[in-house]
Amino acid sequence: MPKRVYFIPRKDDDFFTFQRHLVETVVANKAVWGIPDSAADALTARRAEYEPLYHKSQDKGNRTQANVLAHRQMRKTYEKEIRVFVKGYLMFN
Repeated sequence: MPKRVYFIPRKDDDFFTFQRHLVETVVANKAVWGIPDSAADALTARRAEYEPLYHKSQDKGNRTQANVLAHRQMRKTYEKEIRVFVKGYLMFN
């Protein structure tokens, strides 16, 4: 059986860097790539929701189990949205 390839990093730190670069690249190239402002804005808004949860979950001295759980749940949602976005706008560019 062939090894499954993931384009989205599995480790939290790698995912954080990946999503940041993805959103910045999309915003910088949305006109050239034909990405509607509303789609780029939605991705940017999700990033704004995700990043504070990531930072709080990484703060080992002050985080709670609820912080970690909130981050995990948001990451799942965000990953799904990234996959849909990539399929819809980036896969063929």
